[in-house]
Amino acid sequence: MNKKNLALILFLGFFIYLVYHRWFIGGEIIGGDWPYLFPEMVQSQSYIPSSWQSGYGGGMGGISPAYFLSAYKFLFTRIAVFSGIPWAVVYRLFWFFLPVLLLSSGGWRLLSLVNPPSCVWSRALAAVIIVTNTYVLMVTGGGQMGVFFAVSLYPWVLIAFFRFLRVTNDSSNTSYSWLKEAILLGTVLGVQVSFDPRFAYLSVISMAVMYWFGGNAWSLLWRRLRFGFLAGGVSVLLNCYWILPLLILKENTLDTLGSAYTTVEALRFFSFADFSHAIAALHPNWPENVFGKTYFLQPEFLILPLISFMSLLLVTRSKREQHEFRWVWSFAVLGLVGIFLAKGANAPFGFVYIWLFEYVPGFVMFRDPTKFYVLIMVSYAVLIPSTFNVISVVVNKHTREASWIIPVIFISFWIWLIRPVLSGSLGGTFTQKKVPEQYKDLQVFLQHEPGFYRTLWVPRQSRFTFTSSNQLSIEAGPLLGATDAATLSTAMHALDIQEHIAQLGIRYIIVPFDPYGELFTYDRAYSQTKRAEVEEVLDRVLWLKKTRSHDIAVYETPQSKDRFWLAQGELKGWRRIADDRYEADIVIAEPTRLMMSESFHTGWQVSIDGIRTSATKEPFGIMSFPLSRAGTYTAIIEFAPRRWFEFSRWISLITLGVVSVYLIWFYAKKEI
Repeated sequence: MNKKNLALILFLGFFIYLVYHRWFIGGEIIGGDWPYLFPEMVQSQSYIPSSWQSGYGGGMGGISPAYFLSAYKFLFTRIAVFSGIPWAVVYRLFWFFLPVLLLSSGGWRLLSLVNPPSCVWSRALAAVIIVTNTYVLMVTGGGQMGVFFAVSLYPWVLIAFFRFLRVTNDSSNTSYSWLKEAILLGTVLGVQVSFDPRFAYLSVISMAVMYWFGGNAWSLLWRRLRFGFLAGGVSVLLNCYWILPLLILKENTLDTLGSAYTTVEALRFFSFADFSHAIAALHPNWPENVFGKTYFLQPEFLILPLISFMSLLLVTRSKREQHEFRWVWSFAVLGLVGIFLAKGANAPFGFVYIWLFEYVPGFVMFRDPTKFYVLIMVSYAVLIPSTFNVISVVVNKHTREASWIIPVIFISFWIWLIRPVLSGSLGGTFTQKKVPEQYKDLQVFLQHEPGFYRTLWVPRQSRFTFTSSNQLSIEAGPLLGATDAATLSTAMHALDIQEHIAQLGIRYIIVPFDPYGELFTYDRAYSQTKRAEVEEVLDRVLWLKKTRSHDIAVYETPQSKDRFWLAQGELKGWRRIADDRYEADIVIAEPTRLMMSESFHTGWQVSIDGIRTSATKEPFGIMSFPLSRAGTYTAIIEFAPRRWFEFSRWISLITLGVVSVYLIWFYAKKEI
C-alpha cells in the first residue's frame, strides 16, 4: 500500500470518527428513542427478559412486542452489572461503537468481495458512504439503535450470501463447505432477525434480487435452495426464544400496537419520501429529523445517482470480465428496487406499494417505507466506488499521480452534503444533554417510597422517568385520553375516576418538567402555557394533595391499591419471584376473589395445591382469581405461557452452541 492510499484511508477513518465523535465524549447519550436508565434501573434488570413484563402494556403489564430486542437489552445490562463497568461505557461500546464498526467494515468487505479489482481507497470510500449517509444519520440521531444494529448487519448478510454462492459455484468444493457457508449465512441472518425482523426481510428480498440478476447458474438453484432452507432453519431456531411462544399464544404484535401500524391510511401518512428524495438517497426528514416534517429536495444530492448508475456504462466500456458487470448490474437493480419502494404510496405507481402492503405476507411491517433506503444505501456504496475505480484505471494510464485526486474531490463533496452533522446542528443523540437535577431528586423520592405503586404522568412520561419492579409508570394519554388540559379536566371529573385510579394502584400523579421541549409543544416548540394549563387543572381537583410544585408537580391520591388484594378480607402478604410469577399468603374464612392490578390476560393462573384456575376480567381492565377454598395457604400466581418461553430459550441456546462448535471446528480443521 502506497503512502497516499494509506493517508487517504486514515483520513476517511478520522472522518467517520468526526461524524460520530459526540457519542464518545461528555456524559450520557440522550435523545430520540434511546432510553435513559438510572444506575438503579440497570442493577435491577433481570438476567433474561420475563415472558410477562410489568412495564409494558402502558405500565399495566404485557408481552413485549419487541421481545427479540429486549433480550439484547437485558444481556448488555447484565454485562455492565457483572463487570462493574458503568452502563454509559457499556452501551457506548455495544450499542453505538460496535454497529459503526460493523457497518463500515461491512461496506469495505462487501466491495472487495463483489469487485475484487477495486483499489484500497475505493473500499474505504464504500465504508464512508455506507456509514455516514443521511438515512443512517437520521436513524442514529433518532436513537433507534436496534434498527441501527440490524442495518449494520445487512452488508454482512450479503457477504455471507456471496460467499455461499462462490463456494457452491466451485464444483471442487465438498458438501461440508456448502454446509459451513449455509450455517454461517443462517447465523448472521438469525442475529439480524433478533435485532429487527424487518431488515432480515429486506435481506431476503436483496438476496433474491441478487440471485436473479447476478447471472447465477440456474442448474444449481435446487441444490442451493436446499442449503438455503437449512440456513433459514438455523435462523429460525436461533430466534425460537420469541417466535415459538408467539405462535403458540397466537399473539399478533402488530395488533397490540393498534390500527396506526396496519392501515392503508397510516401507510399513506408515513410515506414521507417522494421519488426525488429516494433516488437522491436523501432522507425526507434531513436534517432536522422532525417526525412528519418533509423537507425540500436538496438538488446537489442528485449527483449521487448520476455517479452510481454511470458505473453500468463505464464497466461495460472498460471491457472488464462479464462476471464483474453482472454484479454491478445486480446492485443497480437493487438500488432501483429500493428507490421504487422507499417512496411508499407516493407517485409514480404508488398503488403497487399499497397492493404489496395489503396482500404480500410480511409487508405490513413496512408502514414506514423509508426502511427501503437500506437497499439504496448499500447499492450506492458499491456503485459509486466502482465508478471511481474504473475512472482511476483510465487516469492511471496517463498519469499515476492524479488518480488519488478523484476520491479527494468526492469526499469533499460528501462533506458538503452531510455538513449539518459535522457542524453540530443535528439533534437527537448528536446533541450533548444532561440529566436534569430535578429528575435525580424525584428518582430518590420515588425509590424510597415503600411498597408497590404506579405513577400517572400527564400527558406523557418523561424520558427520565424512574421505574422498577415495584414502581411502575402510566401515561394519561393512552389511559384516560387526556392529551391536553381540556381532555384532562373531563377525565378527572368522571364519576368513577377515583376508583379507577385506586384500582390501578396509582399513588402519584405527575406533571413532568420538560427542559428539552419534548412533551409540551406548540408548533414544534416548547410551550410553558400548555404545561401551566395542565397543572392548573390538577390544582382544582379537590381530592388530590399537591406534595411537590417546583418544576415537577407531584400530586398524591387519597388511596391506591396494592398489586394484589382480596375482594373480601385481608391479604397477609405477597412476594415477587419474577414479573411472571408471584406468591401470595392467603388467610380467608370464606370464598372470595384475589385481585391483581395488571392487564387481564387469559394466560394468568392461580395454583392452589396443584389445582389451577384461570384469571377473569374485572372492571378497569385488571384481573382476578376465584378462591373457593377457605383457610390459610400460599397461592402461586403465574403466567402459564412462561414455560413455552423457557423451553424456546433452551432451543435457541442449544442451536447457538451447536452452530458455534461446528463453525469453530470447521475453521480449525481447515487451518490444520
